[in-house]
Amino acid sequence: MKIDENVRSIIQFDDRFYQLEVDGEVRMIPSVTTKQGIEASEGLDKWKQEMGLNAPAVLKQAADRGSRIHDAIEKALEGKGVICNPTKNPRYTRDELVGFSDAHIMNDDKEYQAVIRALNFMNSLDIETFDVETTIYDLGNNYAGRQDVRALINSGTIRIGQKKVPLQGNYVIDWKSGGAYPKHAEQVVAYAKAWELMHKIQVDGALIVYLNAKTDSKISFKLIKRVDFEEHFQKFLMVSKLYDMRNGIKSAPRDLLPAMVSYKAFQNQLDMGFS
Repeated sequence: MKIDENVRSIIQFDDRFYQLEVDGEVRMIPSVTTKQGIEASEGLDKWKQEMGLNAPAVLKQAADRGSRIHDAIEKALEGKGVICNPTKNPRYTRDELVGFSDAHIMNDDKEYQAVIRALNFMNSLDIETFDVETTIYDLGNNYAGRQDVRALINSGTIRIGQKKVPLQGNYVIDWKSGGAYPKHAEQVVAYAKAWELMHKIQVDGALIVYLNAKTDSKISFKLIKRVDFEEHFQKFLMVSKLYDMRNGIKSAPRDLLPAMVSYKAFQNQLDMGFS
């Protein structure tokens, strides 16, 4: 099997796909979270009913906030400086910002604090190597995604409840800026299994880091041990297969929306099957 490693991320409506070429055919691989989206969430559905027409806007704000936090953590772990210059009460003038031309600038203190918590956690570990924001995929099970961090941890500890839990080995780490949900474990294990498949190296555990937890430290963890991977992965595969039954295996470019249309161009697109 020949795979073109030039993977492209595409958002179509509320769904994310990863476009890659397999044996000369362009495939549209659904993201893990897109597949999980078909699963009913009683808590989320109830919240949407309570929020009414405001629900979509609030969800978008939360998603945008999470994206900004992830982006800043990525930049920091890659060695770039991150500063915060709040929109409402700026700390720096335009002239002063010139001195931070190479820095990644955030505009919200609470989001900045979440980034600091993530970096403090990483600095507390003895890490040999790590990969940041890498695309992973499992073609056999038709899913892909962006893995936040894969780290080889020599030593380190986290606190779960009243216990200190040691970490050692190959770990997949996933940042969460919102609340905790059971499907998060299935998501991060799906990432870990795909990474194993691609790199032929065993992952020893998966760690979800909640950066706005309701704790004194504002950070909490969910550890999924290697021994529990299969249970979570099978739960994900049930949802994944249901998604594929409903939506089929997508190829490109037939399933892509045109990048631009005019009246004449749109007629051409209709002739090509965009209807």
